Amino acid sequence: MILHITSRTEWQNSQTRGEYTAPSLEREGFIHCSTEKQVLPVANAFYRGQKALVLLVIDEAKLKPELKWE
Repeated sequence: MILHITSRTEWQNSQTRGEYTAPSLEREGFIHCSTEKQVLPVANAFYRGQKALVLLVIDEAKLKPELKWE
């Protein structure tokens, strides 16, 4: 299971555009994701105090780009 944290606004905007792209994709060339075990520490480290977040559950079988675990 691959998980990605984003804002509700970003997610809603992606629904209008028909695709989701995280800001990190343009800046760094990839989208940061977490495993189930990593997601809470990531949320606490980078999203503490933020409201209106959503957790996206990504089906690896539907990914078009290559998935890299680092």
